[in-house]
Amino acid sequence: MRTRLFFAALTVAWISAGCGAPEPPMPCTEQPLHWRQQVEQSREITFEYCDAFDMVCNEAVTLADTCPGFVSDLEQYFEEVLIPILSEKLRHLPWHIDIDRLVAMLFDRLQGACGEVDLLDQIGTCQAPGDVGAPCIEEADCLEGLFCSEGICEVPPV
Repeated sequence: MRTRLFFAALTVAWISAGCGAPEPPMPCTEQPLHWRQQVEQSREITFEYCDAFDMVCNEAVTLADTCPGFVSDLEQYFEEVLIPILSEKLRHLPWHIDIDRLVAMLFDRLQGACGEVDLLDQIGTCQAPGDVGAPCIEEADCLEGLFCSEGICEVPPV
C-alpha cells in the first residue's frame, strides 16, 4: 500500500514538473532489479538512461537519500503555489474542502513512505559527475581527473 502511495505521489510530481514543481530524482541502477510476477516468472528491469542527460548513475546517492528532501521541496511548492491556486478556484463550491488538511495528510504519508519502502536504498540516482568531496562508489561518479577513495571524490595524490 505504501509503495503504491509513494509511486502515485511521484507520478503527480512528474506531471506537475512542467508547472514549476521541483524535479524528482531520476532513479538508476547498474544492477538489474528482479521483480516477481504472479505467474512466478522473473522479469529483469534496468534503468540505464543517465548518459542521455550527461549524467552518471551514482549508486552512492540513493533514492532513500534524496526522497526526504524532494518531498520537502514538493511540499513547499504545494504550499506556496498550488494551494493558493486551488483555494481560489475551489472557494465557489457549495461544500468546504479543507485543502490544507488534505495536503498535510498526504505529505505525512509521503515522508513515512521514504523510510519504509525498502527498494529505495537499492536504487541510485542520476547525478552530474561529482567534484571534490562528492559521494561516489566508482571512478565514473567523479569528474575527470578525480578518483573515488573511501566513498568520496578526491584529487589524486601528487
